[in-house]
Amino acid sequence: FKSDDADMYICSNFDWFDYAIKRGINRNKLVVVGEYLMDDIYDRISQMSRTKSDKIEILFITAPTVVHGLWKPGMRDEVVTKTVKAIKAQVVDITKLRIKIHPTSERLEDYKRIINKIDSSIDIIQMDDLLSLIYQSDLVITFAQSTALLQVLLLNKPLFIINFFNETLPYIEEKVAIECKSVDVLIDKIKDGSYSKIDVDRVRAFVEKQLYKFDGKCGERAADQILLLLK
Repeated sequence: FKSDDADMYICSNFDWFDYAIKRGINRNKLVVVGEYLMDDIYDRISQMSRTKSDKIEILFITAPTVVHGLWKPGMRDEVVTKTVKAIKAQVVDITKLRIKIHPTSERLEDYKRIINKIDSSIDIIQMDDLLSLIYQSDLVITFAQSTALLQVLLLNKPLFIINFFNETLPYIEEKVAIECKSVDVLIDKIKDGSYSKIDVDRVRAFVEKQLYKFDGKCGERAADQILLLLK
């Protein structure tokens, strides 16, 4: 939006719409269609099926905070170690834990070094399909913001964010994730079963703000607008 030199601007959400107006773009040239990269996810979700486990399936999604220079390695190690140790010590009988690390920006060796000191039988996954892993889970844990978290909300999975270092994250501010400044919060909610409670209306409003519409038709809406312009 450096200059108003296009005939149409296709925006994925109203945040971009508002930003464009602030940059001086003519509002009559702006259309909001949704995030068309999510159309494929919408189609895949409608075809997924799951076999229910007798244990609570926990997916721990990590993030490349160290690689991006946001955290020191010791900070990551502390969060992962304390979280995994607490789960193994207090709810191991009713849960199954899997860890999903970033496919390209994190090293499997780093997580093996941390996890093998606790329990070498815990699955550490790097290359498997993330959407399928989230779908097969009952709740998701993470410690930083990533694009994966939108998929968690789209699949209506409870989201816990371990926040030992008092970071400001929109998922916490908008109350679509449960903030855990200590692992005790996570453990208590697993034990009493309240982990499964989701504020559906709040999550829906957050998703609409981020994506406008999640209906598999964002690309179609964009194409329709382009055809109208050409006509």
